[in-house]
Amino acid sequence: MMSIKSLYHRYPILICPQCGDLECGYISVAIDKEADIVEWSNFYLEHNNQLLDIGPFHFGWDNYKSSIEKAYDIGRLR
Repeated sequence: MMSIKSLYHRYPILICPQCGDLECGYISVAIDKEADIVEWSNFYLEHNNQLLDIGPFHFGWDNYKSSIEKAYDIGRLR
């Protein structure tokens, strides 16, 4: 898989819903893309530096991109 880690190492995907502070702890993931497949792998509970035994998960690019664009539009309306 072509890694986008050269731009960013890990992405936070679940952050404290009460304060949004990364210091509270969060789950991060490595995201890679090859052709039309996006892979989420290597899930970590960052404040414990603990590898989580889940994934990898694969998403088709068209649905993935559409979901991100919809989320961006919803956030813009607020």
